[in-house]
Amino acid sequence: MSPSHALSPGWRAFQRGGRWYVSFRWTKGVAPIVRSAGDSQDEAVHLLSEIKRCRNQSVPLRDVMAEFFGEGVSPTIALKDAIPLYLAESEKEKRKTAKTRDGERHRLLRVAKLPWASRPMTEVDHEDIERWLLGFRAEGRTGATLNRWKTAVSAVYRWAHRKRFLPRTVNPTLEIERFTESSGREVFLTPGELEAWIESAPARFSIMARFYARTGVRRDEARLLRWRSVDLSRGTVRVEAELSKNHKARELPLTPDLVDALRALRSRTALERGRMPGPEDYVFAIEDEPWSMSRVRSAFAKTVEAAGDAIEASKRVVLRLHDIRHTVGAILASSGVPERIIAQFLGHKSLVTTRRYAHLYPEMVGQATAALVKAITPSQPDRLAEKAG
Repeated sequence: MSPSHALSPGWRAFQRGGRWYVSFRWTKGVAPIVRSAGDSQDEAVHLLSEIKRCRNQSVPLRDVMAEFFGEGVSPTIALKDAIPLYLAESEKEKRKTAKTRDGERHRLLRVAKLPWASRPMTEVDHEDIERWLLGFRAEGRTGATLNRWKTAVSAVYRWAHRKRFLPRTVNPTLEIERFTESSGREVFLTPGELEAWIESAPARFSIMARFYARTGVRRDEARLLRWRSVDLSRGTVRVEAELSKNHKARELPLTPDLVDALRALRSRTALERGRMPGPEDYVFAIEDEPWSMSRVRSAFAKTVEAAGDAIEASKRVVLRLHDIRHTVGAILASSGVPERIIAQFLGHKSLVTTRRYAHLYPEMVGQATAALVKAITPSQPDRLAEKAG
């Protein structure tokens, strides 16, 4: 085992091939920066201590890289090394909302792992980026999603221009045409089509499909749900803040058929594993791991195909999983459920988002909030309306 010296979690000096290196995690959630530190352990530990001192004194990372490693002013800086510098400064400036920063961080940390991100920024070709984006498109990603990924990479190049790391003429993303985005038209199933979609789901996906259709949750709010958030005795599920798009937790009532389905799922899981699921176990899991996004997309597509003519043909060809959520909102609006109740149910941060459903059935707005029960199933308890009231 190679000699090493840990200064603190994420900060260590280690030896490899007779030479010493330092590894330090400057920003939480960002891959550690690894650099050569000399021929002796004392030299490496001293360097690491100095870098740590600068970190504690809030010295900008770009200044640290320039002082100790002579980096930051050279056009040879690799994209994967520029990304943590950019993210650290973006986090400090806080010119973007937390949601925007989180999305950008997620995208750029994935970009940093790509083979071409290891090249100097001046050597990354637009064809590399375009091939990567077209691979996303082949997976069914929308034009809007592809444009967000391209914009994230472009932001790092624009930042490098401002810091004089690169000449302003270097930005390969500018040679990639903007992807066409949809007009924003949303697809809404009728209650009958929604039920047909549920009943057409493959066995392994059937309970998850019912969960999406009865709660209107977002994809990952179900995909990453844990048993600790489900209370079958009360018939409720809690969408935890870390899964919610707006980072606010909310509690939803479960329909009786969904409670029964989740009880059956828990029993089946206990038989398969030889134990009852624990609080931290995922509700929808395969071999103790949550369903992958690709598996969910595949199961959804198979369900739509199996539903056949039960769903209008023009809807089938464009239907997305998120449209199930839109359908739940439309059903609630059609039943006269007030906007604030729909917003609470779906976890909307703003009523502006909720009002996309209000125009569908304006003549019915103002009915009793008890319609929430009838909207989804005739026997669902009216707990959400009671809680809101």
